[in-house]
Amino acid sequence: MKSQFLRFAMAVGLIAAPCLAQQQKLVVLILGAPGSGKSTQARKINAKYGIPSISLADILKTQQGHGKAMMSSDKKLNKRMAAAVESGAMVSSETANRLVIQRISEKDAANGFVLDGYPFTADDAAEFEKSLAHLNLPKPVVIDLVVSDAVAMQRMEARNRADDKAGLSEPRLVDWRKQEEAILSYYPDAHKINGDQSEGQVWAAIQEVLGSR
Repeated sequence: MKSQFLRFAMAVGLIAAPCLAQQQKLVVLILGAPGSGKSTQARKINAKYGIPSISLADILKTQQGHGKAMMSSDKKLNKRMAAAVESGAMVSSETANRLVIQRISEKDAANGFVLDGYPFTADDAAEFEKSLAHLNLPKPVVIDLVVSDAVAMQRMEARNRADDKAGLSEPRLVDWRKQEEAILSYYPDAHKINGDQSEGQVWAAIQEVLGSR
């Protein structure tokens, strides 16, 4: 009886029908060590599900490349970001939080996004989820690409990236291993996928997690 009334009420305009776009909102968070394939899989999610792929590294490089404040009007913040890109070092949580919150507040992320390279800590994750709630976005589907140190190092050293060629592959991996436990403690139900597999195998596993969303 109740469902009949709801159908009738929607038909005559007494109440609004559920918004399809709202039902399809999707936030995906990809965790994993450098060399685990996060960016590659994020691009695939972007192509299939039509949500923007957002990377903290890309935000920083865009900032540096334009020389002006693309994401922030704070000149000191801009200098810290540029320095981080030059050195290959990680930016602070405070800086990362501000950048990510600004980016996911943009119009193209209104129905969701896929994010990699963030958060750094459990506190970051808590701030991130508060921002999602404020933006009327769902809790993230968290995917953890589990990769061995040997495979991660092999992949990083094979890249044509200035930071890797400068011998920073190992320190970046060490940094991640220090963060890993704290971040995953915040997301105990993260979907763990073997990142040592081929790109295609990892993508197939991710599609199983995301299903027909």
